[in-house]
Amino acid sequence: MHPERPKRDRRTRRFILNVRPRPAAAPAAAFQGPRGASLKDVERGHIISVLRTVNGHKGKAAEILEINPKTLYRKMKDYAIVSVFE
Repeated sequence: MHPERPKRDRRTRRFILNVRPRPAAAPAAAFQGPRGASLKDVERGHIISVLRTVNGHKGKAAEILEINPKTLYRKMKDYAIVSVFE
């Protein structure tokens, strides 16, 4: 079976993409930071919350956060997050 070929718009001659919505990731517990908290504090808390949700599995956490695993490792290093599940 052949995949459907992309179609072109006749006026603009651009391809029309048949885009399917991405499957929703498991919702992580939203981190509720205190009012006036810095973006870094909120991001750090959210990363910790997601890591707790997936029992420390960094690959799954990166997938839920929609970031590259290398980026997650770098952020964990920058924010001094040590996984207690290791």
